[in-house]
Amino acid sequence: MCGIVGVIAKGKSGLFTTQIEAFSQLLFLDQVRGTDGTGIIYNKKEGKVHSLKGPETASIFLERRGYKKAMKDCLLESSFIIGHNRAATKGKLVWKDTHPFNEQHITLVHNGTLLSQKELNDKVSVDSHAICMHLAEKGYKETLETIDGAFALVWADSKENTLNLVRNSQRPLNLIEYTTCWLISSELGLGKWVGERNNLVHIKDIPINTGTLYSFDLEDTSEFTETAVEYKKPLPYFNKYASFYQGEPGYYPSTVHTPIYTPTPALLTRNKAHAWGERVVFSPNRIKLSLSGGETAIIYDARLAPFLSGKIIDEPRTVIKVYGDLKHLKELEDWDSLEGTVTSTQIQGGRYTYVLTNVKPAPDVECAWCPVKLAHRDLPSLEKDEWGYLCPLCASDAAQYGKQASVINC
Repeated sequence: MCGIVGVIAKGKSGLFTTQIEAFSQLLFLDQVRGTDGTGIIYNKKEGKVHSLKGPETASIFLERRGYKKAMKDCLLESSFIIGHNRAATKGKLVWKDTHPFNEQHITLVHNGTLLSQKELNDKVSVDSHAICMHLAEKGYKETLETIDGAFALVWADSKENTLNLVRNSQRPLNLIEYTTCWLISSELGLGKWVGERNNLVHIKDIPINTGTLYSFDLEDTSEFTETAVEYKKPLPYFNKYASFYQGEPGYYPSTVHTPIYTPTPALLTRNKAHAWGERVVFSPNRIKLSLSGGETAIIYDARLAPFLSGKIIDEPRTVIKVYGDLKHLKELEDWDSLEGTVTSTQIQGGRYTYVLTNVKPAPDVECAWCPVKLAHRDLPSLEKDEWGYLCPLCASDAAQYGKQASVINC
């Protein structure tokens, strides 16, 4: 999960101090969506598009001399600024893998993760970079039809002199209209709060519709055009949460709160990645100090322990990470089973890595025939019928008496 924010001036005189201050606040607050990198895109009067980025949090990035100089340039010459807060799912935490990406006349930021980038470009380490390269070479129509995975995209095209926004149902993106400017924000509530805080006069909210490309002509940014576009339909396991993005206009669930879900003891099935917001159950098997500093993580590693359900031979290599302070994680480590919400997914070389939040002890599963509680750890070894798992006693009765035995123990 990454975050995209931005401000577009309506007038030909460009951006004002209040709008630039609003952008800096958006970029600072949006780091709740990503702390692995920060970057901006902005234009100048000569028609060139510029970018600045670094593998660091927005709070550090905003204090850099380069950022402050860029804001002075924006005040004098720019009609837009786009910002990106990275939550890394692919690539390394280095400058070249940080957004935005620039290829020829295209400068792009991306929120989302692709299932495969080989159809776009398999020579770069970051899927977002592959999208940028394909856009520059093939254009947006062919690129959007080729993308396989989740995306919300904003890119500047210096050849066409346009700024473009598009998304599919797996990632949110919103446009907010004010009297003097437009604000862009992955989270509608965040954008509206910053607008109100800076006394911008609100006109309307415009959640970016799926299947539509929104384009601003940089010669006149007072309005935008809409163009119907086609792209690959999301796979079923991503579609599960599409209603969050396409139901109520602009509504987007915060990762701080658990989305609606149906807990399941199964961690993975073969060749099936978990989508953002999905709850998974796992058994922690080691604590490891993070290389990034004082944070620690509960690690689930498929090489060290079997899954809670299914056979390990049928599963891909999997690692689960839960970050927090050591004391809290030590308490969680004592439990046989934990459940948490997927907030980040990385698939690389057959290895699945998930970062979970809102982690807590997983509730025991009740026997389908009697009130006996069953630990998740024991489920793979237990019998199961059409109603669920059976404790050893009920399984013995089922083998001897059949389904009518359930009446004995209920």
